[in-house]
Amino acid sequence: MLEATAEIDLTTLRDPAISARFTLEQPGLGAITADHLTGQLAYRDGLALLTGGHLQLTPPYPVSNYGPWPALPHLASQG
Repeated sequence: MLEATAEIDLTTLRDPAISARFTLEQPGLGAITADHLTGQLAYRDGLALLTGGHLQLTPPYPVSNYGPWPALPHLASQG
């Protein structure tokens, strides 16, 4: 279940601006499941930004059994 509160600016239909707070109950990806995912999402000028994200994993989740973890790519924007 997804619960969200959003503000959408459609002044320019080709470039909408959106900001939202959301909670997603019981998200999952394969064997990885979680109780909920919360955060703030913003979209403007073709870029999406997730801030304040919190993923509450469903215990028990043996994270140590899945290493070593690959290096994550560095994401940056100029503006």
